[in-house]
Amino acid sequence: MGKGITMPSKIALSALASQQAARLLWRRYARVEQFSLI
Repeated sequence: MGKGITMPSKIALSALASQQAARLLWRRYARVEQFSLI
């Protein structure tokens, strides 16, 4: 197992996952804001 290859890939995967999660959370927050304003 080459750590030089696995580590960057894990970091990239975790970054992509966190980015997607942040987008989902932001969409939910935006929807809640719209409903609360109405």
